[in-house]
Amino acid sequence: MGDTHSDSDLSTTNLALGRDAVNRHAWDEGTDALRAADREQALSPDDLELLGTAAWWAARLEESTDALERAFAAFEEAGRPEDAARVAAWLAYQAFRRQAPAIAEGWVARARRLLEDLPDSPWQAFIHVMQGQAAITAGRIEEGVVELDEAMAIARRGGSADGLYVAMAMKGTAEVMSGKPQAGLAELDEAATAASSGHLDLRSASDIFCMMIGACRNVGDLLRAGQWADESERWMTRNGAGGYPGICRVHRAELKMLRGDWPAAELEARTACDELERFRLLDGVGFAWTAIGEVRLRMGDLEGAQEAFDRAYEYGHDGQPGLALLHLARGDLEEAGRSIAGALAAAAGTGSLSDRAARARLLPAQVEIALATGDLDAAQYAVAELEDIASDYDQPLFRAGALTARGELLLGENRPAEASPILGQSWRLWQTTDLPYEAARARLHYAEALAAEGDAARARRDLLAVRATFDRLGATLDVQAVDTLLGGGGPGSSAHVSELRSTRTFMFTDIGRGPAWPVRALGSPSNVPQGHRGASRSPIRLLAKLTRHGDGRAVDHGREPRPVHDPDRRGLDRHGRAREGSRLLGLDAVRDG
Repeated sequence: MGDTHSDSDLSTTNLALGRDAVNRHAWDEGTDALRAADREQALSPDDLELLGTAAWWAARLEESTDALERAFAAFEEAGRPEDAARVAAWLAYQAFRRQAPAIAEGWVARARRLLEDLPDSPWQAFIHVMQGQAAITAGRIEEGVVELDEAMAIARRGGSADGLYVAMAMKGTAEVMSGKPQAGLAELDEAATAASSGHLDLRSASDIFCMMIGACRNVGDLLRAGQWADESERWMTRNGAGGYPGICRVHRAELKMLRGDWPAAELEARTACDELERFRLLDGVGFAWTAIGEVRLRMGDLEGAQEAFDRAYEYGHDGQPGLALLHLARGDLEEAGRSIAGALAAAAGTGSLSDRAARARLLPAQVEIALATGDLDAAQYAVAELEDIASDYDQPLFRAGALTARGELLLGENRPAEASPILGQSWRLWQTTDLPYEAARARLHYAEALAAEGDAARARRDLLAVRATFDRLGATLDVQAVDTLLGGGGPGSSAHVSELRSTRTFMFTDIGRGPAWPVRALGSPSNVPQGHRGASRSPIRLLAKLTRHGDGRAVDHGREPRPVHDPDRRGLDRHGRAREGSRLLGLDAVRDG
């Protein structure tokens, strides 16, 4: 009798401890206590739901699913359809996040059936949110927005702040995608402010933060992205938001990489991989591995970059544009061309603003690869499209990228006097935006243009400044490349100026991409940066492809010389895009660097 009373007291104690721990967001402690209570006496449906929530945040996913499925069945048996629908919605959410869409859709259908006789239930809002998300993911943005408007109306009537602000954030994301970035970001700002207030469910608030940061990234608004990344990190740390830092960590890793803190960026991305895999948020793991690959590529670790991009591909992320630039860096021009062409085709989509933003991150790689293969037509098209996108978005990130690409194209067309003022503007814009690596690489092109114009002294000063930046960042191969330029017969000599006039130098440049190795006719493997000599992918093979003679021939040693497109016969206005893009970017007003 005394033992029975003791067991009952113990069960009550464990239940109370578990509830208290969950309220404190002590997820492991709460899960252990609630499981102990459940072993002693079956938990109620409400406490099973609580156990499922705690186990999810503790990254004990099988325990979470088991508890929530039991809670669903218990709510149905107790005649509580709205509560059962709520649990079904969370089970659908978790299935979506672990990339099990068929299971997710099954739970959505069960939730919808349970709510058929409850049209005013606030959980109807979440049904519309999920349907809206599915439509947007499938590219049916207008249909998705209609669903989200309905979700917001239901949430307002039912007093569901979670439903309202999740739908608002998703609608804001859709508006950004459909070409209304200002309206979309305003809605996302409002939803994110509500999330940081502490009045929303932890999972809803975390999702809103992730949508906010992702949208800012996609439109190139790095300032706003950085502000919300800092706020979300503070909020999630304070609230013990489990694996969600993994998703936002990837965005923070990108920002740190762009700001030049590469060790911290890689650490953030690798931590994100661990967290995302632990929480089975598999839709973000490939993104995290791509971020690692981009950092490794900047550092000049080609093998490390390849490994990271391979891991990204395992999780469904194509690793572009870094993978294409990795092929280019290794001298495999054919594979680089195929790689970037496939990525651009996949990003063609419907021509929405989101598709164009994705293309804006790929087009600079297309310019580099096209110039490397001597395809000035392809480079011209890519530059023109990039300029149009930069004009539409009106963000420094895209404007600087378009300016750099235009300057590179002009260099490829042997027009250094036109290239130098544009490249001078581009590297300064990168610098103002606090993107030091991009600034240094654009400035390296600027030095090339100056040297080709005959201003050897200024070219040397810029090369020295570029070297200092690369050295500080840890871009070892870029440092070696600049040292090669500064070495015997460097830019201070007339011989070097003459060589730069007749030998094109191309850099592999773009946001989040590989080292800017000058590709020159160096003449012997001893001039190639250490670590870039190999068999079929020897840099000498690539250098040969890029050797350009003053008589207008592009020479691939081992093949017959072929003509290079004459810029005067290229018909830049034939498609009505190139000059208009330049005008929109203000290039016609540029006079000096």
